[in-house]
Amino acid sequence: MGDSCPASRTIGRGAYTSAAVAAMVTAPSRYLQEQLQPFRRDIVLLPNALDLTHYTYRLRSSVRPNLIWLRAFHDIYNPTMRGSCRDTKTVLSISHANHGGPDKSDGSLERVRKLVQDLSLDEAIELPGRIPKFRVPHIINRHDIFLNTTNADNTR
Repeated sequence: MGDSCPASRTIGRGAYTSAAVAAMVTAPSRYLQEQLQPFRRDIVLLPNALDLTHYTYRLRSSVRPNLIWLRAFHDIYNPTMRGSCRDTKTVLSISHANHGGPDKSDGSLERVRKLVQDLSLDEAIELPGRIPKFRVPHIINRHDIFLNTTNADNTR
């Protein structure tokens, strides 16, 4: 199973067996495709689709603490991590944060709302809910810092 492969330490024997009998196995990045080679040699690269023509590059001569967080409100995305930083209140008192995403009904959205209220950040943080995909490029371009607060990253 290839002990030199980082994935082999976390995937386990069941996934190895599943990969061996599957009609096709795909990976969303070249990194994962390469790392999973010990399990199966014919893994197909199937990158996540994102039409970059919808996203414009904006050179920032100075970066403002203008934050964007776009994820579903669910514990797997750790939506309270950004708000729990001790310096958040100071930083956000001179900036803006947009914390957008659908509510997955696990209590995460309510915990974020409570944290925003407890830190008196009602004026600085927007909680617009689900943002339609066609609006995402525009919303991202209005901000300077994209936050990714997940506890684990499955690609490099």
